[in-house]
Amino acid sequence: MTATKSISLRWPIQRPGKKQISETRAALRAMLPYHRGDVPEQATTRSTFGEPSLCDRLAAYFKARAGQWLDGRDLAMVAGAYAWRSRVSDLRRAPYHLAIENRLRREGRYTVSEYRLCPNSGDAA
Repeated sequence: MTATKSISLRWPIQRPGKKQISETRAALRAMLPYHRGDVPEQATTRSTFGEPSLCDRLAAYFKARAGQWLDGRDLAMVAGAYAWRSRVSDLRRAPYHLAIENRLRREGRYTVSEYRLCPNSGDAA
């Protein structure tokens, strides 16, 4: 006969305090895949929390690397893993109006998706 262990849960579950939330948020910001100096601050932000939105971050990332082909996996790290292609598409429309090109190339069994801000684009500077 096997003995079963009972698990006791404490109710109510303790929720994290404001200090713990801000410390966790700061630790997550420190783990961003780029350095703060790589992405220049934007004059206007569209984020609710007073920080640049993911589209703002992606636009700054493209502008800092105008004319350079950027791997989609790197863009996913900057603009969010799940909707980065939609954000690239958003950058082509108002208010950004960036001229972004796309190319696909094969590396062995994999297809690499790359994007670049056109170097002759007026918004590249």
